[in-house]
Amino acid sequence: PATQVDVAAARSGVGREWLHRPVTTVAGLTGLVLASVLLRLEGTGIWYWIDEALTVGLASQPLTEIPSLLQLDGSPPLYYVLLHGWMALFGDGEASTHGLSLVFAVAAVPVGWWAGRTLFGSRAGWITAVLAATSPFLTYFARESRMYSLVTLLALVVATTFLRAFVHGDTRWTTGFVVASIALLYTHNWGIHLLVACGAALVPAALVAEDRAALARRALRAFGVVALAYLPWVWVLVGQIGETGAPWSYTPTLREAVRDIAALVRDERVLVLLVAAVAGGIGGLLAWPRTRLG
Repeated sequence: PATQVDVAAARSGVGREWLHRPVTTVAGLTGLVLASVLLRLEGTGIWYWIDEALTVGLASQPLTEIPSLLQLDGSPPLYYVLLHGWMALFGDGEASTHGLSLVFAVAAVPVGWWAGRTLFGSRAGWITAVLAATSPFLTYFARESRMYSLVTLLALVVATTFLRAFVHGDTRWTTGFVVASIALLYTHNWGIHLLVACGAALVPAALVAEDRAALARRALRAFGVVALAYLPWVWVLVGQIGETGAPWSYTPTLREAVRDIAALVRDERVLVLLVAAVAGGIGGLLAWPRTRLG
C-alpha cells in the first residue's frame, strides 16, 4: 500500500504537471519577453555617444570595406556587418540602430531559459530567463548601438554548448560550440578570454571523464577549428593593438594590469567571493561522481 509520503509526492507531481506543458512554457516566455521589451524600450531613441557614433559610422560604409576600416578601431567585424544590414532595412536613426541591440537583449530571455533548462532543469531555466529579462547590464546595453547584448547572447550559447559537449560528454553539442565560439570571437575580443577559460575548464573535466583520450581528441578538433576560423582576423588584431578607438586612452603595461588586479583582490568583498568560488568549485569537483549528469 502507498504510504502517506508516496501519496503526497504523487499529488504534488500531478499538481505541478501543468508547469511543464508546452502551452505554459510558451505563455511564460512570452510574458517575460514582453516585460523585457517594456523595461528596455525607455531611452531607445536617445542620442548617440562617441562610441555609438563611431560604430554607426563604420557600419554605414560599404560592406566590403568594414573589415579594413576596423584596423583603426578595436573590434571584430560581425556586429558591424549585422548593423549594416539592419540599417539597410530600418534606417540609421538612434531608435532604429538601438533596435538591433534590443533584439539581442530580448533574445537572451528564451536563450537563457534554454541554457538553464538544458544544464540544470526546468527551475534553473525559469530563473535564468527571469534574470535575463531583468538584468541591468542587458537593459543598459539594449539602448546602445554597440555589440554587448550580442556578446551576452553568444556567451550563453558558448557556455551551454561547452558544458554539454565536454563536461556532460554529449558529442552532438560540439558543432554548436564551434559555431557559437567563432561568432563570439568575431563579435568582441572578450571572446578570447571566455575560450581561454573554457580551455582551462577542460582540465577538471578530464579528471572525471570516463575516456580522457576521446575528450582530448574532441577538444583538439573543436578548438582547432575555432582557431583556424579566427586566424584570418588575428593579423588585424595584431595591428589593432597599436591603435585605439579612444584617442585619450593609452595602452596599459603588464605591471599596471597586475597592479589593478591586485587592487581588486585587496577589496574584502572580492576576496570573499573568490574564496567562495574556489571552495564551491572544489566541492563540486569532489561531488561530481555522485551527481554526474548523463
